[in-house]
Amino acid sequence: LILSLVLIVILQSRTVWLATILFAFLIGGMYLLTQRKNNIQLPWKKLGIYGGGVLGMVFLVALLTGNLSGFADRLDLSNSTASRSGNERLVQWGKTIDLIQADGILGIGPDNWKIRYMENGLHGLRKAMANRVFVQPHNDFLWVWSETGIGGLVSLLAILVLLIVVGITIIRKGEPKNQQRAIILLAMVLTFYFMTCLTSMRFNLEHQSLMMLAMALLMSLYTQTKSEDKAWKVPSLAIWGTVILAAGFTTFIAFSRLQSMKHFTEATRQLDRKNYKSCLSNLKKVNLRYFNMLYNGMPVAYYEGLAQKNLGNYPKAEAALNKALLVHPNQIKTFNTLGDVYFKQKDFTTAEKHYKRAVEINPMYDEAIFDIVRANINMRRLDEAETWLNKTTTKPEEKQKLLQIIQQNRMVN
Repeated sequence: LILSLVLIVILQSRTVWLATILFAFLIGGMYLLTQRKNNIQLPWKKLGIYGGGVLGMVFLVALLTGNLSGFADRLDLSNSTASRSGNERLVQWGKTIDLIQADGILGIGPDNWKIRYMENGLHGLRKAMANRVFVQPHNDFLWVWSETGIGGLVSLLAILVLLIVVGITIIRKGEPKNQQRAIILLAMVLTFYFMTCLTSMRFNLEHQSLMMLAMALLMSLYTQTKSEDKAWKVPSLAIWGTVILAAGFTTFIAFSRLQSMKHFTEATRQLDRKNYKSCLSNLKKVNLRYFNMLYNGMPVAYYEGLAQKNLGNYPKAEAALNKALLVHPNQIKTFNTLGDVYFKQKDFTTAEKHYKRAVEINPMYDEAIFDIVRANINMRRLDEAETWLNKTTTKPEEKQKLLQIIQQNRMVN
């Protein structure tokens, strides 16, 4: 645990410094509030050794790396509100609140925040404008609420409230040793939740494991506490109700996602067999709230657009592919397929625009370059077509075929 804390501190996170200070105040505050009444004696010697070990190792690392001034700057918490990362967090929270206002009851769907937060632009997010993709808003409460709606938020808060009540019950009525442990564990839990308000803990396996251990120990201590004070005794129904609520909601989300993935897999199978109507039928069963993009970055709506294009339903294909671009604004295959839709409708200018956008994203994407050549041939811009053709590095037979078409058109002209 000490080594883990030292590593985090070395990374110079202000959130960790604030959490460390809060942890110390919580332990001290709860100890002072309960000392006179319950005569609790905390293991100050052990806590001092642990705390000293952390500070000592941090100082040693700073000394060895010659970065004492850097650590001093990071410790100046007055710089936090003026920092770029602090301002970006505020912008992220504001964009998340916009998503909650738009769909706060059911949420926008698990894993969809990283897609939807860009809807109103990237103003104020310099890292995002530099092609860095944010995957969470650095606040788990807002994140859970925006993605899973009221159900997810209530489940998260229910667990927190339960742990607070359980911890206070042990501190008030438990055995002296259990009271000491409960103070430390409750301080850990509250500090963890504090950190989730400033950064995301959902991706950190070590933090999650430590938190689950603290929760388990706290509940274990509670089962050992024989409270005669009914006002503070937590009914078994409340404990199990909270557990069932959280587990049931998580199971519902997971089941909905798995069902959508099942229908999508069948849709792609039908697409490969060129059964486009059957593909679209299965895609309609996919709940985009719970599954809208594959692990490889391909939006589900892209496959709908591809099927509609192959059926000749070009307006529907265009709508589906534009929807796919909302999910993944930089997917080259989506731009290229959208260009094909316009090409089929003989709108070569718009088709070329989308082909070029694909090449802007990936200059080595020869498939789009060949399509640009074809569009220019149809617009009788033969010199430009040949210029683009010379940029290709693959498919020599296709390149030779297009070159012959360009030469034939020149002879006709």
